Amino acid sequence: MMKFRVLIISDDSASVKVMQNILRHHRLLVSDEVKGGDAAILRISNEEPYHILLCDLAGGKPGSIDVMRVAKARSPDTKMIVITGFGDHQLVIDAIKAGVYGYLHKPFRPEELNLVLNNLTNHFSQWSRLELLTSEIAQMENDAQEKIFHIQELEKEVRTLRKDLLKYEPGPESNDLQSAMAQAAARRTNVSRGYNVFQELTNLNHLLDEKKISAEEYTQIRRTVLEKAYQVPTT
Repeated sequence: MMKFRVLIISDDSASVKVMQNILRHHRLLVSDEVKGGDAAILRISNEEPYHILLCDLAGGKPGSIDVMRVAKARSPDTKMIVITGFGDHQLVIDAIKAGVYGYLHKPFRPEELNLVLNNLTNHFSQWSRLELLTSEIAQMENDAQEKIFHIQELEKEVRTLRKDLLKYEPGPESNDLQSAMAQAAARRTNVSRGYNVFQELTNLNHLLDEKKISAEEYTQIRRTVLEKAYQVPTT
C-alpha cells in the first residue's frame, strides 16, 4: 500500500505536536518535521518530493510562500496547507495567489485538519491509481503492437509457403508427363493411344483413397483395366 509523505514546517513546537497527533490517525500518511523556513527549503531540495506540506511559519524570511515556490519547482504536484493566525489576511491573500491548496486559522480544530488531510489522501490515491492504469494501458498497447507485428510476420511466411507450394501443384508440365507415360504404356500394348492406362489407374487409386470403392472392387476393376490394356487375362 502506497504511503504519502507529509512535511510539517513550523517554528511553534506546540503546533507541531498537535499536527503530529492528528497525523497518527492517518494510516496512508507518514510525516517528517522541520523548524523554520531555511530548514524546510534544505529538506525539500535534498529529499524525495513531499506530497503535502503543512506550513506554520509566523513570519520572517524565508516564509510560507518562499517554501511553497521551492517545493512546486521540485514537484508541481505537491500540495501546501498554510496555517495562519487570525489577522494574517495578507498572508492568506498571497498564499491563495501563489496557488496553495488551502489554509487553516489557528487555533484550528482537529476535524478541520482531518477533513483537509482526508481530501488530499483521496486525491493522491486516485492520482496514483490513474498513473498505474495509464501505465498498464501503455504496456497493453505496446504488447498489442508486438503481437500485430508478429501476426504480420506469420502472414508473410504463410504467403511465401503458399507460393512455394504452387510449385508442386499439377500444371501443364505434369499433364505432359502423364501423357508421355500413357503413350509409353500404349506402345508396350496393343491399345490405341486413346486409351490412357495410366490415367485409369490413377483415377482408380483416387477412388480407393477416398473410400468410394472397396478394396475388393478396386482389385476387380484394376484387373479389368490391365486386361483391356494388355489384352491378356491377369490373375
